[in-house]
Amino acid sequence: IAQFDTCGCSRLYPAPSGTAFNADVYDCEALTKEHLDEFWLNPRLENGSLKKADTLEELADMMEFDADQKATFLATVARYNELAAKGEDTDFGKPAYRLSDVEKAPFYAARIAGALLVTIHGVITDVNSQPLNADGKPIENLYVCGNDQGGFYPHNYPSNFTGINAGRVATFARIAAKHALGVE
Repeated sequence: IAQFDTCGCSRLYPAPSGTAFNADVYDCEALTKEHLDEFWLNPRLENGSLKKADTLEELADMMEFDADQKATFLATVARYNELAAKGEDTDFGKPAYRLSDVEKAPFYAARIAGALLVTIHGVITDVNSQPLNADGKPIENLYVCGNDQGGFYPHNYPSNFTGINAGRVATFARIAAKHALGVE
């Protein structure tokens, strides 16, 4: 957690400079492993929404993967660990400081679906909110707005600015809608 060096609502660890992190911002005690285990981890393990395994193979079985899904999962983790060991993500361009290997048990899995707040980098778009392909050209008839649109939260999520994301979504969705309709 310390290596990610985030701020605002995502900071769970005191900043090297001594600046505020979640415990300071929300006037509460710093999170400890014991607190996280007692109030977050253990209840989810008990109700089955979080899976815990000693091997990745066991975790894949707990996630009820078929043979092909299990093979893909194991190959994906192996590839990611290879990139983490090299310290360079040549597949997706994830910054080196964000690479953390997945080699030491226990391993965890949770079905999260649409529960994530934002993406760190997101999909890069043009001025009309159209995603860009590998050549930097817009993908026609496709638009990306909101938390998946890249470039707005590359370093942190500024939780101390209430409404910042709602304003961003409304602005870029309006731009996308006008472009899709051909309206100036």
